[in-house]
Amino acid sequence: MYVAVKGGETAIAHSLDLVADKRRGDRDVEVSLPDVSAWQDRQPVLVDDIVSSARTMIQAVASVRRVGLPAPLCIGVHALFAPGAYEELLASRPARVLSCDTVPHPSNEISVVEPMARAVEPLAAWFTGRKRFQATTRNALPVFEAVGPRIRINPLAKWTTSDLADYMRTHQLRENPLVAYGYLSIGCFPCTQPVKPGEDARSGRWAGQAKTECGIHLSNLDESLTASSL
Repeated sequence: MYVAVKGGETAIAHSLDLVADKRRGDRDVEVSLPDVSAWQDRQPVLVDDIVSSARTMIQAVASVRRVGLPAPLCIGVHALFAPGAYEELLASRPARVLSCDTVPHPSNEISVVEPMARAVEPLAAWFTGRKRFQATTRNALPVFEAVGPRIRINPLAKWTTSDLADYMRTHQLRENPLVAYGYLSIGCFPCTQPVKPGEDARSGRWAGQAKTECGIHLSNLDESLTASSL
């Protein structure tokens, strides 16, 4: 877990000095804070990749409040909560509980698309590595496509699995070891699972969810330039 403090127009990150120093199980955790005396007028921000049981986050909220800092913002990068954990975290009285929208959840307030939209805003064009064979939703993928006033270029759109294998052999590239375990399309850990026989390569992404893309490749990317809530 990371703790950061923000105030005014600046944000100061303090890397991993919030330490889980006693863990007797997923629900039995104690945490300690670094010296925060210089940050009493700042907004604490607690960040964890996966909240799970929320015990570490809950103990961190208590520690932050105990030393006199304002109630912290709690950010779970992926909204993966054990049953009842989200409600328990809210009951610990943080300022807010936020997560990225990679996994649908009531805490979703951080768009993973917006940073991409801001990055391409000054560009006339950019490239992707998408290919038609990867999914049925990509089988008509053009090499050039308009995204608002910009051009998105997919130079590998026509490539096949044989083309990829030939390129890897020619350039002596190693295959990701997870491919041997059935992970034919690899995304973030909580959203990816092995592909079943007969399914397309991207069927293991967001399995069981009503989405096939994270959003950075969708046609309305330019509409995602909205003000961040943070």
